Amino acid sequence: MGTGSSAEARFQRAAAGCKAAAWQTFITPELSPEEIFSCVGGNGQRPLSRFECPVFGEQEWYRRASLSLDEAEVFFLPIAPLLISILRDIALQIGGYPMDYKNTIITPKTDFPMRAGLPQREPAMLENWNKIDVYRLLMEKNQGKPTFILHDGPPFSNGDIHMGHALNKTLKDFIVRSYAMRGYHTPYTPGWDNHGMPIESAIIKKNKLNHKTMPVTEFRSACEEFAQSFIDRQMAGFRRLGVLGDWDRPYKTMDRRFEAEEVKVFGEMYRKGYIYKGLKPVYWCPKDETALAEAEI
Repeated sequence: MGTGSSAEARFQRAAAGCKAAAWQTFITPELSPEEIFSCVGGNGQRPLSRFECPVFGEQEWYRRASLSLDEAEVFFLPIAPLLISILRDIALQIGGYPMDYKNTIITPKTDFPMRAGLPQREPAMLENWNKIDVYRLLMEKNQGKPTFILHDGPPFSNGDIHMGHALNKTLKDFIVRSYAMRGYHTPYTPGWDNHGMPIESAIIKKNKLNHKTMPVTEFRSACEEFAQSFIDRQMAGFRRLGVLGDWDRPYKTMDRRFEAEEVKVFGEMYRKGYIYKGLKPVYWCPKDETALAEAEI
């Protein structure tokens, strides 16, 4: 395609033809030429036209530009997207206006920020959930409907949360929320396991305790305080992950009421004959001073 004054003159003639065609084909006659240009070329740019129409030829193009609206629709609409694309490319080749492709994308207008900014937005979102007590609202919404209860196998309260905790709790939260969205009443009570060697080993290593020289009651109290400290830390981590639950009333295996229920269940099992005395080899670890699970052997 040549350049220079003759090319520019041809551009102006073709642009006029494109304007006339667009006037009768795409836009109602009430619109101004400026609005026509904006529609065809985008944001006030001059409309881009093919100098020699690859389908009909330039003379046919101009002749068709004077057709009636009904005739122009039949003639131009099927090929309009192809023509406009070709016209813009040719305008660039002869030194026309540079193409601003963002003006060719039709996107909705929204108040959403360009960046998600989750490190800043998430704490505020979670704070609002706590403020309106979204868990209570969810319970009230589905009160009286069929109940779905996820029995949460509790983590040990002997350290900070890690990726395993995050995966475990978020997957459970997905399940509980999905049932809530399906109309179930979904009370979720989180809990912690506060007994056993994991707690004792952790406090001995972290607090440098010599449990062999301590009274049993004093060592138990130290373990209880140690476990409670990590309950608080883990709870803060789980809530930061957005997990919904009855965090004000979690269950803890070291809770006196929980222990009392365990004794009641044990007594009931004894009365029914499920508890008996017999002989069985027990694997014992002299280093950790604890029995080993058979699955660990």
